[in-house]
Amino acid sequence: MPKSPSPITATKPRAPRRSRAVCEELLLQAAEDLLTKSAPADITIRDIAAKATVHHRFISTWFVGKVELFTIVHQRISPRTRTLARNASLTTPSSVSELNLQLGLALWLIQNGVKFKSTEEAFPAIGAAIERSVQELGMSHKEAEIVAHTVGSMVLSNFILQPHVASTTSLEELLGHYGKLLRK
Repeated sequence: MPKSPSPITATKPRAPRRSRAVCEELLLQAAEDLLTKSAPADITIRDIAAKATVHHRFISTWFVGKVELFTIVHQRISPRTRTLARNASLTTPSSVSELNLQLGLALWLIQNGVKFKSTEEAFPAIGAAIERSVQELGMSHKEAEIVAHTVGSMVLSNFILQPHVASTTSLEELLGHYGKLLRK
């Protein structure tokens, strides 16, 4: 008996190959986009890869892992944050969210062993505040540093404590929460 011809199966056309540079950019943009919605600790390598439509193994091949990828994202958003702070444009919700993204990412990177050369490198808004105080307020560099670091510490403290305290928390309760975090 003669063989019947096999049915022709439709194959899905393959997407054109993308260069490494294009894929790296897609991964960095995906990571930045995800950081606007979630904390760094809550984002997985697979989440980033899925959003970028790039296989997750490339993150550990090209970036060594999530910490290096997020370090590059931090470097990419630092100039924007510095410009926002330099221009005192921190009044719009989008600029506050940009600053919060930078703060959260910097804190996560520090917790994961990334060493920054200076406070200003980790938190570019502080560097911009120092420049602005020197240029516009005529402060000495040392005075501007003290003011910027004090205000920066207050902002960071608020950012760190915010998930742990209600808006009606007393000062004693606030100090207690802060003490617990410091002891961890």
